[in-house]
Amino acid sequence: MFDGVVSGIFLVSGYQTSIILRHGNYLTLYANLDQVSVKKGDKVSTGQNLGIIYTDSATGETALYFELWKEQTKQNPEPWLDK
Repeated sequence: MFDGVVSGIFLVSGYQTSIILRHGNYLTLYANLDQVSVKKGDKVSTGQNLGIIYTDSATGETALYFELWKEQTKQNPEPWLDK
């Protein structure tokens, strides 16, 4: 969504690998990744590939889980997304 810095990469049960990016006072979470192409501390740019989304072999479903936070307050990401 925005230029930022990789704050963390971790596993979450049911969501595979997750990445948190810090963008000043904002944080974005990208979860359900099968592979990651960044590491903690990396500076990333808008549109940069962060990894490959996991595909469930049983259902064939490929879905990215995304959250936007302003510090500790979860935000509705819809107004921020390009339509």
